[in-house]
Order: sequence, then structure tokens, then C-alpha cells
Amino acid sequence: MERYMLHLTNNSVYDRKMAHDILLQSRDLAYGMNIILRDCRISKNMLN
Repeated sequence: MERYMLHLTNNSVYDRKMAHDILLQSRDLAYGMNIILRDCRISKNMLN
């Protein structure tokens, strides 16, 4: 299985407390795509 890490610039108001909610929303968006989303991390500059 191939693995990828996605890095996005955090230009908005996302903070560490929102990581779980963002992960759940991402899983909802990916439903039916045969992918696994395991973790979401948020820093001042990046979303991983």
C-alpha cells in the first residue's frame, strides 16, 4: 500500500483544537474512495 503525507499552508483560523473535527470531516469527504485517513495535525503554519 502506498502512503502519502499531505501538507497544506495554514492561512486561516485553524488551531490544534479543531484537528479531530477536521479529521472526521475529511473521512466523510473520502467515503467510498478506498483510502484511509489516520491523523490530522495542525500547527501555526501547516496542516498535515
